[in-house]
Amino acid sequence: MLDIDKLSVIYESSPLFANLSLTIKHHEIVALTGPSGSGKTTLLRCIA
Repeated sequence: MLDIDKLSVIYESSPLFANLSLTIKHHEIVALTGPSGSGKTTLLRCIA
């Protein structure tokens, strides 16, 4: 299980995420979508 509670990321003085909370249960499949530059890779790097 992955449990994230109140993750905030600021990049170059701009908030990308503020108080992001997320729970992914075992065997759950999740898709992360969004436009280019919206922070998808940044979120994955924070989780890794």
